[in-house]
Amino acid sequence: MPTFGQRTATQIIESVASNAPGETLDLTKNASFCMKSLENTIALSEALKKNTVIKTLVLRECEITDAGAEALGQALAENQTIEDLDLQQNHLSNAGVISLANGLRSNRSVKTLNLMTQNHKLSEDALEGFINMFQSNVTLTKLMWKVDSRRAWELSKLITRNVEIAHRARTGGDADSLAPRPAPTPVPAPVKAVKTVTAEVEKGSAYKAEQPKAAPGASPPVAPVAPVTSPCPSAGLMSVRGQGPLDLQRCRCQPVAAGSGRSPAPSRGDFRQLPDAAWATIHQGFQ
Repeated sequence: MPTFGQRTATQIIESVASNAPGETLDLTKNASFCMKSLENTIALSEALKKNTVIKTLVLRECEITDAGAEALGQALAENQTIEDLDLQQNHLSNAGVISLANGLRSNRSVKTLNLMTQNHKLSEDALEGFINMFQSNVTLTKLMWKVDSRRAWELSKLITRNVEIAHRARTGGDADSLAPRPAPTPVPAPVKAVKTVTAEVEKGSAYKAEQPKAAPGASPPVAPVAPVTSPCPSAGLMSVRGQGPLDLQRCRCQPVAAGSGRSPAPSRGDFRQLPDAAWATIHQGFQ
C-alpha cells in the first residue's frame, strides 16, 4: 500500500537504472508514478533494459496504456532477469497486449504474467499474438487474463508444453524434444523450365532471322508446293502464304470422260487469288 513520504517516481527509476539492491519493485497505485504514467513507464522501461537485480515487478493500477505497454515490451525483449510481471487493473487493449507478447518472443526469464481486469476487452487478436509468441518462447508458464475466444485451448496447450519443458530442465530430462522448431526455409521454385522456354524462343528468333528476305520491290518467296496425289493437281497444293490447303470447293475441275482420272486444265480465273508462280505449278500439272 502507498505510504506517506514514499520516494518519487524519479528517485525509484534512478535506483532501478543503477541496479540498486532489491529483487522486488512494487509500484501499486503509486501516486507519483501515476501522475505522469506514460512518461514514467517509458523511463522505467529504459532503466529495466540494463537492470539485473529485479525479479518481481508489480505495476498494478498504474494507469498504464498501450503506449506504455509498448515500452515495457521493448524492455522485456532485453531484460533477462524479471520472472514475475503484474500489470493488473490498467488500461491495456489488444494492441498493448500484443506489444507485450512481441517483447516476450525473445525473453527467457518471465514465468508469470498477470493481465487481469483491464479497462478494455481482450479478444482474438490478443490471443493470436500470444500464440505466435509461444513459437519461440519456452519459459512463460503462467498467464492470467480474460479473453473471449474459442481458441483458448490452443494457448493452454502451449503453456502446458512450457511447463513440461521447465520440469524436464529441472530434472535433467530431454527438454529439447519439446522445444518449438523453426519454420522450414521455403525452397525456391526451379528455373530450368523458364530457361528452356527462353532457349526455344531464342531458337525460333534465330530461325526467323535465317529466312531469306525479298529485295525491295520483288515478290515474296513462294512456299514449296506439296506433291500432287489427287486427280485434281490443286487438291494437294498448299497456300503460298501459309493459310492451309486450298478450298477444293472452288476448284471446278470435272473429268473429261468417265474413268479417265484426269480433269480439264483449269482457267486462270479459277485461281485468280494465287500468285503467278503458284498458278504456273498448277497449270503444269495438267500438261
